[in-house]
Amino acid sequence: MLTTRTSLLTAMSLLTGFVANAQSTAATGPGPIDILGWLAGFVAVAVLLMGVISGISLAEAAAVSIQTEETTPPTEAQAPQAAAAITPEPQVSTPAPAALTAAPVLTTEPVAA
Repeated sequence: MLTTRTSLLTAMSLLTGFVANAQSTAATGPGPIDILGWLAGFVAVAVLLMGVISGISLAEAAAVSIQTEETTPPTEAQAPQAAAAITPEPQVSTPAPAALTAAPVLTTEPVAA
């Protein structure tokens, strides 16, 4: 009895609420964009634009740096290092390590098998 009464009262109140909402003349839906919305959009576009410009600038600087390193001849202080870097060092062959064998263990205690 209590469950039936509660469910009927809930259904009637929901129905009344829906009918009252349907008869209202207030416009529903999204409202116009205010100044804060425009400001947030402007800030987002500015941050995105600055990020793209910074990325392009860093890529350009890296490309110029690599290009100048490749085209610049070594100075007198770097010449011996550059010559050493070009000539390969002779490879020294090392003998293969000998197989390791375990030393015999001498115990004075009897071992039970």
